[in-house]
Amino acid sequence: MPTTSRAAPTSKAASRRPSPPAKGRAGRKAPVRPVRAAIPVGLGLLWAAVVVAAVTASSLLTVAVMEPVAVVATVSGFRASRPARPARARRRARNRPPVALVAAVAMCLMVPLVALAGPYAATAGLTVGGGAVAALVLSTGFATSARPVRPVAAQLYAGLAPMVAVTSVVVARHQGSSLALTLVAALFAYDVGAFVMGHGRTPSGGVAGVAFGMVSVAVVAIFTAAVLDPPFSASRPWVMFGAVAVLAALGVRLGGSVSGGERLPALRRLDSWSLAAPFWVLATALLLHR
Repeated sequence: MPTTSRAAPTSKAASRRPSPPAKGRAGRKAPVRPVRAAIPVGLGLLWAAVVVAAVTASSLLTVAVMEPVAVVATVSGFRASRPARPARARRRARNRPPVALVAAVAMCLMVPLVALAGPYAATAGLTVGGGAVAALVLSTGFATSARPVRPVAAQLYAGLAPMVAVTSVVVARHQGSSLALTLVAALFAYDVGAFVMGHGRTPSGGVAGVAFGMVSVAVVAIFTAAVLDPPFSASRPWVMFGAVAVLAALGVRLGGSVSGGERLPALRRLDSWSLAAPFWVLATALLLHR
């Protein structure tokens, strides 16, 4: 009797199966799309130009330019660091935003405006506003998450870092327009150096990105020591700019841990400022205004 072939149904079934993900050489997965391909360079240059113009003009314009970006950074950081919840809890959360997020956005809007009154008002605003946001994040985070340490730490950074960054720039503008522009130039120099020479897969740019970011800050320090002497005399520029370079890299690292690989452009604009800007204000008060 003639034998019947069953190869055709088998091949049809095999053709219906989903194809495996594309892999590169040696069975490795295809490389992730670089960050620099997702974020247009022109937006970063436009952001730098607008901030420099605002800081040069006035403190009020500085708040008007940087505050919306800080609010978007706060909201996106909260959403990216939100812990996983059951489906029922997610449906209830859609109708109302978290109390900690509402408080963080409100303080992000109010505290930089309070800082327009001067450094003492800014200190009081940061103490009260930051304390309120931190208390709400800690209380709600530990109550709603089974493993709260990482999401609570990320939400603390997302709720406090943008507010502190903008407020610090406003206070630096009160200390002197040239000093504020020097801070802005150093931080933008770090961001540009890390972006151009980094590997592009992470915000920090890897070892090469961090190294060239610090070198860029050193170039700004040399120029500042040559032009603004005094107050940048003796070892002062190297102490201040060296700490700014280290703190800028640490701020970018913390911002990257909040995003968890997700692209957050607004938070990326301010992450290098979050630690370096308040240090600059304190160092200016202690070292330069004596």
